[in-house]
Amino acid sequence: EVAAFRLVFAAHQGWAMYQWGTIGRKKELASILQRIDFGLEEMTAEGVAAQSKSFTRAIGRHQQRLIQLLEARMRQVFALAGLWRECDVNMMQLSQIPGGQCLGHHFDRRDKWQEGIASVAWSETAGQEDSRGDEWTLGMQCGPSNNVQRQVQLPMPAGAAYILSKRAQGRTAWCSRHKVAHESCACCWQHGVWNEKTALTRQSITMRVYDEEWGREASSPGPG
Repeated sequence: EVAAFRLVFAAHQGWAMYQWGTIGRKKELASILQRIDFGLEEMTAEGVAAQSKSFTRAIGRHQQRLIQLLEARMRQVFALAGLWRECDVNMMQLSQIPGGQCLGHHFDRRDKWQEGIASVAWSETAGQEDSRGDEWTLGMQCGPSNNVQRQVQLPMPAGAAYILSKRAQGRTAWCSRHKVAHESCACCWQHGVWNEKTALTRQSITMRVYDEEWGREASSPGPG
């Protein structure tokens, strides 16, 4: 499966580069990501300001088939968590994080995505001990950086799949203070990816469900 995923990535061109500064005790790690977003035509890519060009591509026939295969697999694996029980995936993100770098703690927009974000990640080439690649770290942080309540570092083997939901996803619907967008709170979790212990690029596929009604209510004209 990982070998097939690598072929999918090799077939894609036109990667967009996103960088969110540097982090670490000595600011030694760049928070950086190469990405291709597939979704609805009206959708702005995650982490991109609405007024900015988001580079979202339409889901073609081949991308739709890949989404269908992965969605069915994820639904089966995470059935006990009720993944996407009442909705269908309409967004797929291909991502690459270089070796020695990271993607710092963040929220995916809290009021834009419906319940459940699923990802599977591996390395671009085989590692010394695992043909799927090298281990990476999923960082979970509850509370803003200046007031961290809890922090967990989860070592993840290459090829592993995982989901974020409820307060781990940081959704507005589960926040005790009903925070939106990328606003911080002390009850929900931000997530990040640390790939600094390897020279191999981490590749991943992330699938979300875009709320097609997002922003419509706020932008609709009032009565009269």
